[in-house]
Amino acid sequence: MVKGTAATPIKKKTIAVFGAGGYLGGLTFGFLQRASSLFGTGISGTNSPRAIAATSVTADSVNRLLGKHFALAQASENFFTLRDFTKVKSVARTLQSVDGVVMGTKYQLEKRPVTMGTYEDSPNSKTMEFFLDERYGTMNPVEDEEMDAVLFKNTVKACMKGDVKHMVVIETPSTTIEERVTCAEILERSGITYTYLIMDGELVKCGDLNYNFEKGVQNTMRVKAVKGTRTQQNPAGWVTELGELSTDEKTVLREDVAALAVQCLLSLDWKSSRVLLVQSGDKINAVPKKGYRMDKEWCYNSQLLEQTLASIA
Repeated sequence: MVKGTAATPIKKKTIAVFGAGGYLGGLTFGFLQRASSLFGTGISGTNSPRAIAATSVTADSVNRLLGKHFALAQASENFFTLRDFTKVKSVARTLQSVDGVVMGTKYQLEKRPVTMGTYEDSPNSKTMEFFLDERYGTMNPVEDEEMDAVLFKNTVKACMKGDVKHMVVIETPSTTIEERVTCAEILERSGITYTYLIMDGELVKCGDLNYNFEKGVQNTMRVKAVKGTRTQQNPAGWVTELGELSTDEKTVLREDVAALAVQCLLSLDWKSSRVLLVQSGDKINAVPKKGYRMDKEWCYNSQLLEQTLASIA
């Protein structure tokens, strides 16, 4: 039974994506953009979805991804908001009209000049741009665990101040168990409900250079609710229950995870929090028949994801 935005499609929800300039973030943005054009999804198409980033390079990256993977789609400047993520209030103002967000635990970081006319202190001001979860063409990716922690903590704090109703959190590669514990503690104590996605396998691309939304979900997916303690007194109890995962010889496709993140918003109850373990199954060989109307689909084979999530509370 659908309990998310698709349950009451007349009540349109505005969604924001953090780090949309990365491949995973850009695909999520693109699927949301398509979903927002269809009535039954409950996703608002009024300046939504929104890409919240630090510099204008995100807009360039998103539009390249949309052009390639979403039938030459584009997003105007109205869909992008640039903020200084070292200042919670700056981000929170943007989220005051946002209902749900998609975010990562960690991002690919790149030091960039602050976009002129935004929040620069001088013409030479620099900031850290962030991508979910990698961006092709990043010249000098930066590894900065302190900045990773600041980004996650400040994003959640901004969601609290902005009165966001639900967060879909994608655990990205290189997130350690210690960082998982920290994220769990921050999320549970925020008071905002969330859906936390953990990959049981290495996160990879599908390998199809011509991939687009018409090819949709590539593999069957198995999604299991992680059991364990999840309270404000012991917010990370489920981490111990889950244990350490081995990614040897197992993969999960970025394209499928992006679609799953959107389906979670559509299908799952925003009033509850959950931790989901995501596994990739067999290759789906079904392709659209000639003449099939893709204008009625936000992602081909997305009904398989809806069926997969039907048993999740």
